[in-house]
Amino acid sequence: MRLCLVLFACGLALGAARATAGQTINLEPVRDLLAHAPTLSAREIEQVLQASREAIAGKTFRFTPLAGTPGPAHQMDAAGRLRFVRNEIPDLGIIIITEFTRRQARYCDGSASRGDLIVDYRRSGDGWSATARQSAPFEPMSPIFAMLAGHITVQDAGRTRIGDRPARGLTGRWKPPAAMDVEERLASGETARFQVFPSNPGVETTETLWVDEKSLLPLRIEMTVEVRGSGSAAQVQSFDYETGPDLGPPKGVKTPDCIDSAR
Repeated sequence: MRLCLVLFACGLALGAARATAGQTINLEPVRDLLAHAPTLSAREIEQVLQASREAIAGKTFRFTPLAGTPGPAHQMDAAGRLRFVRNEIPDLGIIIITEFTRRQARYCDGSASRGDLIVDYRRSGDGWSATARQSAPFEPMSPIFAMLAGHITVQDAGRTRIGDRPARGLTGRWKPPAAMDVEERLASGETARFQVFPSNPGVETTETLWVDEKSLLPLRIEMTVEVRGSGSAAQVQSFDYETGPDLGPPKGVKTPDCIDSAR
């Protein structure tokens, strides 16, 4: 089993979030809590995660491994979910902006699909094109976003410093599902349904998210994948924030609102 599949390509059918999306909280008491509380309670951890989601919402960041180059640009919403991802291939002049609309996907014949509507905007040469698709059962970085969104149980992991920043850690275990139902519309108009098996049942990921005590932004995620009988592998990614081009849809490009099953 490829460990990178678990770390960065597995998805999760997530339940209801513990914090109410769109509900804001007073951030100053949370900063005080991070700086002074010896150990955070479950309720206090929920407050920290919600404050961190609000802090990161709308900001552009990249995941960067300790020994590696930065990845694509990401932007999240206030519920801790992916909103936009921007990939660039400078040598080929290609830019791909992926929009996670969080709306139910529908085919252009009016029938519903199981997933959410995702739109890929692609620039190759001088022009842009846009293609709609449904969300996959495995979206990138699912373990990270599951923790930030409050969908897994976490505990206080203590305090440390990351560079010159004081940080509080939150740790928990994420286990990919043993099987998931997948639906795909064929070019003939027929619908194919099948199951996929994203991981060995003996696989679990332990992750620790480090949150800046002052800005409340996530600073680093540490993940260890354990495979029963096969050892473990660790991965550390930092959140590198930046100012840059708008990650939203390119101007003047018509956004498709349904999936063309002929594609």
